Amino acid sequence: MRGVIQREYSKYRAGKGLPDQSVRYISEAELQEIYAGNYWKPMRGDLWPKGPDQIVFDIAVNSGTGRAPQIMRAAMGNPTGGVQTLAILATTSDDKVGIVKRACARRESFYRQIGTFGVFGRGWLARNARMEAIGVKMCLEAENADVHGGLQREATSAQHKARRSGQGAATSGTAAGGAAASPGAADSAGWGWDVWLTLGLSVAAAVALTLFLVWLWRKHGARAKAYAAAIAGTLETDLGTMLAKIKEIKP
Repeated sequence: MRGVIQREYSKYRAGKGLPDQSVRYISEAELQEIYAGNYWKPMRGDLWPKGPDQIVFDIAVNSGTGRAPQIMRAAMGNPTGGVQTLAILATTSDDKVGIVKRACARRESFYRQIGTFGVFGRGWLARNARMEAIGVKMCLEAENADVHGGLQREATSAQHKARRSGQGAATSGTAAGGAAASPGAADSAGWGWDVWLTLGLSVAAAVALTLFLVWLWRKHGARAKAYAAAIAGTLETDLGTMLAKIKEIKP
């Protein structure tokens, strides 16, 4: 339920002296209060600059308040200190857009390490792409920069990378198919194990390269789509629109 699991919701209801119920029935007010108390405030959201605040918040909701600082710290060059120190360093940084993009890249690497990436990976990459586009847009707005121009450059770059990866995947896939084609009996009759091993390794390498390029194609395709939506003003997010309401909730 938008990042809130049953155990978390039950604990929240118990703390309020309310009867337990299924998280499917969570109200918007309850959701906002849980977001504020369990994620925004522990991440010291009010101290982060616009853009990185969205990213650290979304990672905390999606992957936990322990994982979020780790990813942000890596994106900032691994400085020492806790969440508050990271927030202050991000605020004083001249490269807030870079922090957003590097954090999303690190988050993507974390996703790929999860065993269920093959099942949920496409949705995770789409979510990460949306957060990147939102974060970059927020940074540009806060800096009074050319928002449209900045987003357009990011969209064009992502489109180029997606196209290049797609073309590479097609070429690599064709090569893998050619290498895997069954040789004629007369041609292969005298082949030793070393020849077959070499052929097998060549096919495996070509297949692995194809899968990697397909993943890049999907990743950058999702980024291009997210930036295009940000330019058009139609970008939707699971959590981004909650920030304004969360900030209004007092301790």
